[in-house]
Order: sequence, then structure tokens, then C-alpha cells
Amino acid sequence: MPSQSVKPPGAWPTGHETILVVEDETLLRELITQMLKGCGFDVLSADSGKAARAIWRDSRHRIELLLTDIVMPEMTGLELAAILQAERPELKIIFMSGHDLDLKVEGTALIEGVNFMPKPYQIRKLAQAIRERLDQAG
Repeated sequence: MPSQSVKPPGAWPTGHETILVVEDETLLRELITQMLKGCGFDVLSADSGKAARAIWRDSRHRIELLLTDIVMPEMTGLELAAILQAERPELKIIFMSGHDLDLKVEGTALIEGVNFMPKPYQIRKLAQAIRERLDQAG
């Protein structure tokens, strides 16, 4: 995949915030990263919860949203989110999954389009959900 950002067409949601993308599927992670950069976001990406925690240690002060797959080896996205939110309760989170899930997992209510995006999804809808989540108070 090219290292330059891909500029989405038309009136896509834009922003300048820093987003941490955690996705174990390389092609999907790269696609999401390039799309978000094309929308103006600063994107940090990781292929696992462990890699995400290393990025978090260095950049936690500037990360405003965690976009994470739920089902990953070693550490789930739910576990990762709980660890990061324990340090920064105001961190906004959107979970992704291609698996059939009960929409209330481990005490977290997953609301499609708000804090949860089922795979496959339209990239434009993901960008819109991210913008809306970032704009929500608290």
C-alpha cells in the first residue's frame, strides 16, 4: 500500500485528532489508516494489544480515540480498552468486529454506529461514526 494518504472523495468527515487504530488484519489496518489520514486525522496503528500499549505509553497524552478490533490474539479489544480507559477515562472508543457478538459484552453496551462497527462496513460510515464519537461530550 502506498505510504501517502488517500484523499476520500466528496464531503467526508474530517478532523485533526489523533486516533489509535488496533487491527490484527494487515490490509484492513492499512486501509483504515490511509483513509483516516486522508480525512486529516493523525493516525497511530498497531497490530495487537501489546503493540498498542507500547504506542500508548509514548503517546497517551494526544490519543483522543481508540478504534479497535474486538477479537484479536492474546488480548481482546475490550481488554485493551479497559486498560487504556483506566488511565484516561475520557478516552473515546469504537469497537469493530466481524464476529457475531452479543451487543452487550463484558458490561459494555455495543451500539452500532456509535461505539461499534460490524465488519464488513462501509469506510465512509466508519469515518462518520469516528467524527460523531469524537464530537460527543464526555
